[in-house]
Amino acid sequence: MAAQTKRLLWRLATVIIITSAGALPAQEDAPDYTLAADYSRAHNGLVLYILKDDVVAYEEYLYDYGPHVARALYSGTKSFACAIAVAAVEDGLLDLDELVSNTLPEFKDDPNKAKITVRHLLNLTSGLDPGSEVLWATAEVDKYRLAMTMEAVAAPGERFDYGPSHLFVFGEVMRRKLAPLGENPLDYLYRRVFDPIGLEVTAWMRDIAGNPYLPAGAFLSAPEWAKYGTLLKNGGRWEGRSILPAAGLRECYHGSTANPAYGLTFWLNNPVPRTIITGEVMEMVFPNGRTQLYAAGPPDLIAAVGAYNQRMYIIPSHGLVVVRFGWDDPTWEDAEFLARLLHGRTA
Repeated sequence: MAAQTKRLLWRLATVIIITSAGALPAQEDAPDYTLAADYSRAHNGLVLYILKDDVVAYEEYLYDYGPHVARALYSGTKSFACAIAVAAVEDGLLDLDELVSNTLPEFKDDPNKAKITVRHLLNLTSGLDPGSEVLWATAEVDKYRLAMTMEAVAAPGERFDYGPSHLFVFGEVMRRKLAPLGENPLDYLYRRVFDPIGLEVTAWMRDIAGNPYLPAGAFLSAPEWAKYGTLLKNGGRWEGRSILPAAGLRECYHGSTANPAYGLTFWLNNPVPRTIITGEVMEMVFPNGRTQLYAAGPPDLIAAVGAYNQRMYIIPSHGLVVVRFGWDDPTWEDAEFLARLLHGRTA
């Protein structure tokens, strides 16, 4: 009996020592890819593909999706316009603060259009009517030229208007600048960015004139889209080579006065005034009264965002590139997904 009592006391002492030393605490505020995957799956998720320090850390494909199956990125396509602009600046073709009317003389006679800069087009503050209904109404039109006819409804920089007109006009600017080289904007993007990193695009929509859609229209698989995210996460470098200048990319991650949460084609982790959250798109992006998209994430988080909850999050401070594909689900929230992904908890 004495021996049994000694063993019982020893076990009790061991439990007390381990517990008091904190050797078996509950893991809190730790990354949890499985918890994030559960959330994605529960909200019509199709694919979750996570790179940590350039290595696949987690991947899940549902239904008929797999690593080689492409998905429409919808407005996630917009983020490629940043790369076009940064490359063009480096190549001496463009200045972000140059007047668009220098390339598009059709804008010179309108007092507001004459003041639009390339930066205004890329951060969606050009003042042009966003033109969503008109520009998406039919494919049987030259969308670049149609976008140029959109009315200026505000002074440049005055307000943020989410819609396709700005980037179709940017496409026309680049089309004219690249014409002497015999390239269109997509040719240029391939040559300067995609080919050097081995990125394969499955398809890219074009209008009747052959102009590639820059506001939407790219179809990529998750691993291919993640290549672009990896390039950005690493400051424009790929396998030791500089593809895009880091300083130029940083320009894409500055918000505007009109919308601090949107840079040059990327959503940023900055709070915004409640007053700018108007319109169907903005209310979907900022659900349930939130005024900061990615509050669970760090300040350096940037995101490419497409309809039906297509997402690519790039988080350099965590070494992460996260691609998520899905179907529409109005209850999806980026903040909830990121809280689980980064901290292993709900937002």
